[in-house]
Amino acid sequence: MFFFFLRILGRWPNTYAFTKALGEDVVRTAGEGLPVAVIRPSIVIGTAREPIEGWTDNLYGPTGVVAGAGLGILRTFYADKDFVADLVPVDLCVNAIIALPWHRENISRYSDVLLTDMVKGNCTKQESNARHYR
Repeated sequence: MFFFFLRILGRWPNTYAFTKALGEDVVRTAGEGLPVAVIRPSIVIGTAREPIEGWTDNLYGPTGVVAGAGLGILRTFYADKDFVADLVPVDLCVNAIIALPWHRENISRYSDVLLTDMVKGNCTKQESNARHYR
């Protein structure tokens, strides 16, 4: 069974990355000839500013870790101290989703760099704003 699992995944490290790539491939092939854009956010967390700072409606992922540590429930956390916490506030992702179609139509449309009709936008932190676990 594991052999089939590895064979299906191919070069992808896990099922999450595989299904993201599969989804992008479907968008690329089904949207051939259409002005298509895909946003690739990293780990999405609560808001930075809009509608209010820190708003979230769940305790999943890093928000749950922070809440657990703040309440004293989670007292230790094993992590590589040099690992970058690539977290992006949801309102910045929404802004990127709003801006990417404009970029696709006005900038990328005239670019010779594009290999396909699909523009991909990575919504992640830049190294200058990196947050480490230290």
